[in-house]
Amino acid sequence: MWGKTTGVVVAAACLAVAGNLCDRASGQSAQVPGEPAQRSDKPASSARSADNANQRSAGKSGGVEDGANEKPAVSSRDIGPKEDGQTVTCRKGTALAIRLPGNPTTGYSWSITAVSGKSVKQSGQIDYERAKPMLVGSGGAFIAHFLSGNTGSTIIKLGYARPWETGKLPEKTFTVTVNVVK
Repeated sequence: MWGKTTGVVVAAACLAVAGNLCDRASGQSAQVPGEPAQRSDKPASSARSADNANQRSAGKSGGVEDGANEKPAVSSRDIGPKEDGQTVTCRKGTALAIRLPGNPTTGYSWSITAVSGKSVKQSGQIDYERAKPMLVGSGGAFIAHFLSGNTGSTIIKLGYARPWETGKLPEKTFTVTVNVVK
């Protein structure tokens, strides 16, 4: 028969497994049993997001062709589900964050399926931020980072799919056109 202590231990183990699944889906390394845990004041996804943002603004990852934006971004803009199928306008040097809801515990994740045009380039990897409060099985947001450079227009397409289900259309799609002006 299970007592209260056993139930607490099982619940803690379930939370640990769910956390590791989310970390794996977001590309982070999971905790290996028997090795010391990595400690941080921030959740792992937030710490990684901050590191990627610092690299992007320092021009160390991705960047735009022809060295057009080796300086830090002059502004930033969030793009979300309401901009699906829309055209957004930004200035040269703007850091763009496409933030789309998702739940990696289902096996689904957002990925970039196409970028056509040369005015915007991907900057770093797609990050995942867990929703707060962090409940087992709850979703969060996938964030694709881009940096605008040359004036012009770029179409960005993303798909929400299970990576191992090849040959199948994405469950959801997202398309935005970005016009970059001086």
